[in-house]
Amino acid sequence: MEQRLRLVQGGQQPPRSDKRTSERRSLAVPGQIVWKDARGNTKLAAVITRDVSEHGVSVVVYPEQGTSAT
Repeated sequence: MEQRLRLVQGGQQPPRSDKRTSERRSLAVPGQIVWKDARGNTKLAAVITRDVSEHGVSVVVYPEQGTSAT
């Protein structure tokens, strides 16, 4: 099953726990993210989910494993 996700860049922002409307649950599942870079090359990176909620998923990306998929 293919699932499309909207990626949100993490950063040095204050915790948003007070804005969350649903509970986050820990879940570690390996996966892959595929995207196209600015030159149109297809890229691939290994990920592991950290937690999930009704509205989204948080993943850890291992950029050293990111490779060209073409």
